[in-house]
Amino acid sequence: MPQPFAALETRLNQAVFKHVVNAAASAYTAHGQIVEFDVIFDSAYGMHLGGLVGDTSPQAQCKTADVADLTWDSGITVAGIAYSVASARPDGMGLTTLTLREV
Repeated sequence: MPQPFAALETRLNQAVFKHVVNAAASAYTAHGQIVEFDVIFDSAYGMHLGGLVGDTSPQAQCKTADVADLTWDSGITVAGIAYSVASARPDGMGLTTLTLREV
């Protein structure tokens, strides 16, 4: 059975990313191949441990299809800076938010 909503979702995500990406990223797949993709990168300041500690929590929002092979501790380079994946949270709508930590 065709999935018309899935096709619309993919087109919408592609259109949005075309206009709002602000960084290029690259990572190795589970097969050892390097992939390059665009991300919406935010190195926002965040509070941790119930507000006791402030720290940066860089995040990259990506198309889920681009980062399907990335898991916890996978290496990723965003805008020339090396990070590892602290968490990957797919939203079920074709986008995944990666929380990163600098290596």
